[in-house]
Amino acid sequence: MNPNGKKNTLTRRSQRLLRIPHSRNIILVLAIANAANFIDRQLIFTLFPLIKDEFLPSDFQLGLLGTIFMLTHSIATVPFGILTDRWYKRKLITLGMVFWSFFTFVSGFAQRLVHLIVARGLIGAGGATFEPAAISLLTERVDESHRGRAIGFLRGGMWIGGCLGLMLGGILGASVGWRNTFFIAALPGFMLALFTWNIYEPPSLPPSAKTKRKTFDWNFLSIMIILAGVFANFTAGAYVAWIPTFLVRYDYFDLPTAAFLVGGPTIICGLLGVFVGCTIADKLFQKIRYGRILTVGIGMTVSTPFVLLGFNAPNSTVLVAAIALSAFFMAWYHGPIMAALMDCVSPSARGAMTGIYIFFIHMLGDMPSPAVLGWLSDHLNLRFALSIFVLGNVLCALCFFIAIVVGFKKKSS
Repeated sequence: MNPNGKKNTLTRRSQRLLRIPHSRNIILVLAIANAANFIDRQLIFTLFPLIKDEFLPSDFQLGLLGTIFMLTHSIATVPFGILTDRWYKRKLITLGMVFWSFFTFVSGFAQRLVHLIVARGLIGAGGATFEPAAISLLTERVDESHRGRAIGFLRGGMWIGGCLGLMLGGILGASVGWRNTFFIAALPGFMLALFTWNIYEPPSLPPSAKTKRKTFDWNFLSIMIILAGVFANFTAGAYVAWIPTFLVRYDYFDLPTAAFLVGGPTIICGLLGVFVGCTIADKLFQKIRYGRILTVGIGMTVSTPFVLLGFNAPNSTVLVAAIALSAFFMAWYHGPIMAALMDCVSPSARGAMTGIYIFFIHMLGDMPSPAVLGWLSDHLNLRFALSIFVLGNVLCALCFFIAIVVGFKKKSS
């Protein structure tokens, strides 16, 4: 018997699963990088009123700034997701970060609306490298029982960055102009690229000769998770794009105040919701296999009345409270949903399935929804259009409950 057998086993195991301190460092770096990603992605929405004053577009044309971003983003996630399973994840993350930061900077030079639309499309393509690579990297390094919280922390960066983007867009836009806002927002991505490039990534083990590598891993649960994500993102994408304009147009706040008063509570309550949802989901997962998707279904259901109250609030105090509470419960979605998808697909297909998930939720979800809601606003009114879109939350929850009743019954039989 080899006296070093136990030591060699531990060495091989440490190569597959990073120790806690290293894992925490990687999660922290990726979460901050994700925050920078979403700052660049979301700040344009609070700049809508300023861009409208300069270029005089219709609401539909403004909505295209969100739609074109999601169109290129969703298309690019599929090849980048497949590449994730075959190349260095840290390199994909870093190169994408430099690319999207460069075109965020370039956006400040736009002289026509079409220039801004093209730049947004390129930013979307660059951002498509991040999530498949980051989620696949974390899934490999974190134990299954803590996977929801690890991904939730990563997506907490998304929530912070998205809300900060909305706040900074309004505050900086009003003080230094929308062009300088893009110049400033591009800088963190360039600096963070130095950190993501130096993430330690052990070489992946090749698949066994007896194990066929899967590119996509389709099953009933993965399909229902993707469908639920489509409905959730259809609603969320429209809300992120149009809530700042709604607050200004209906005289709740001026632009900087709207960005601060709504962005601040949303960061706090949304981030709290991410971590509460992840913790509940991981605890339930240890008791029942559908614990993660059950958590998300409950969160989406409870959020619905608060969303409707927010868009029909009699005053600004009720509006801010309702938006904050709806953000808390909707945020339960972020960590558990990706952990649930990773649970039901094979390890060799995780990057690709993350890419295909992102493709569908954006292509059918938040890619068309800003323009669709803008069209409804042009023909009806913005308040009514926003209220209609809460149906996406209801349908998202329904998909999860169907998955529990049908999908896990099939899995157990």
